[in-house]
Amino acid sequence: MILNLKGPAVEITGAASSVPYNNGSGSSLVSVANLGTEVAHITETGSGFGVYIGIGERVSIAKSYTETLLGVNNASGEIWATPIGYEN
Repeated sequence: MILNLKGPAVEITGAASSVPYNNGSGSSLVSVANLGTEVAHITETGSGFGVYIGIGERVSIAKSYTETLLGVNNASGEIWATPIGYEN
């Protein structure tokens, strides 16, 4: 998959973020990487739905612009989220 970066990466370990684009609005497609030494749990704070991400793994998550993501991995490392888009 070829990704088009839409803004800077933000750390979401213990701090929810809408993972904003460069223009400040929240993103709708996010690449999330678990750089910690334990499995990470990523939660959409509005819906409460979540997904686990393995150690050293990266996933893409589609969400609404206003939805925020929160990462937890027992403070074993960082969880980074980057706003992305598909490249045509």
